Amino acid sequence: MAGFSVGTIFHLVELLTQGSGVYGNMPDFVRVFWVSLTIIDPFVVILILLRLRAGIWLGGAIMVTDVAVNWTMALSVPGATGPGLITQPLFLLFVLSTAPLLWRSFRTPAKVSPAHAGVVPHTGGMWWRFFKAIKDREHRIALTTWVAGTAAVVYAFVPIDLIPELVLGPLGFADDIGVLAIFAMLFVREQRRWQTGLGST
Repeated sequence: MAGFSVGTIFHLVELLTQGSGVYGNMPDFVRVFWVSLTIIDPFVVILILLRLRAGIWLGGAIMVTDVAVNWTMALSVPGATGPGLITQPLFLLFVLSTAPLLWRSFRTPAKVSPAHAGVVPHTGGMWWRFFKAIKDREHRIALTTWVAGTAAVVYAFVPIDLIPELVLGPLGFADDIGVLAIFAMLFVREQRRWQTGLGST
């Protein structure tokens, strides 16, 4: 988690100090990727804190992509070098070597009672039953999830942004995507809570 937290701070500082000119000597797809890490890195931290296995997959995918992009740019763009070319591959090795241990220690999907054995967890059928349970008031959504959902919708449509689209263009959508991703994560956690209730009945 520390590595992704440091990455978040690093990219955020660069974004705030350089503004629309951040990573200006790089191709657009690289700029979009590096700016998006301002949102994706803390999302990994949240998933790990919640002990969700998706955080392991996402963290590994980010580091593999980041190392590949950084080394590609170092070999093709003059001056695109730095200590990260050494530290990031080392961190990638750490992430990959600790992934199996984290995978075993993180929780697995809740067991479903025999009465609900006909529905496979995390399939469309299970999600449909989850939405129906909300509609029929058989499951009460936590207040934090309601607040996060409302805040995400409001933030996505209000003209005030942490990363403004008018200044950074398409890069400015990174914060909106991040807010919506946080809400999605909370909603998935809500579904897991409901599913755990099925397993205990």
